[in-house]
Amino acid sequence: MSQEDETENFSQTGNDEEFRNEVLTGNSDFPEDEAPVWKIVKLYKNGASKDEIGERFPGLSERKITMAVSSYYCNRREIENKIKQNED
Repeated sequence: MSQEDETENFSQTGNDEEFRNEVLTGNSDFPEDEAPVWKIVKLYKNGASKDEIGERFPGLSERKITMAVSSYYCNRREIENKIKQNED
C-alpha cells in the first residue's frame, strides 16, 4: 500500500474524537514511554506502513496506530514540536 493510500486510510478511520483527545492529553491506554504519539508519527512520516509501525511497537493495535497518526492531522503543530524536542 502506498503512503498516499495509507494517508487516505488514516483519514477515513480517524474519526474517534474521544480517543484522539486521550492520545493528545496523555490519557490514552497505551504506554507513553513505549509508544509516544510523536514516535509513531515520525515513523509514519518517514514512510513506515501501519504494519511496520506495529512491528516496531508490537503492543499497539492497528486502531491505536491509526488514531495516533490521525491525531497528527488535527494537531500537527503540537506533534511536530514533540518530534523536534526529541530529535537528539
